Amino acid sequence: MAFTSIAHLAQKSLTRSGVKGRVDTAIAIDRAQKVIAALLDEEVAPCIRPAYIRFRTLTLACSHSSFAACVGPFEREILEYVNAGFSKPVADRVRVILENAYTQQT
Repeated sequence: MAFTSIAHLAQKSLTRSGVKGRVDTAIAIDRAQKVIAALLDEEVAPCIRPAYIRFRTLTLACSHSSFAACVGPFEREILEYVNAGFSKPVADRVRVILENAYTQQT
């Protein structure tokens, strides 16, 4: 009797159920939050948050345009960290949008 690893069974189950893409996206958004906190100043990082990934574009929500300009030089590093560990890249572009101060999540 051959033993099958739990990790293999979990991957197979996620693929069959059709939620593997959503799980990968959630992991990538969590990684984006971590890399933003690590790369940017502690003053800027809380004002920028990953909103969603759609059509392989990572969308970052920012509270002010001056903070949005801080993301530009770090786009490549953000994408490399977010895509690390996936067989196919989850995101290949970064888009920054301005969010209204009233709709910010705290």
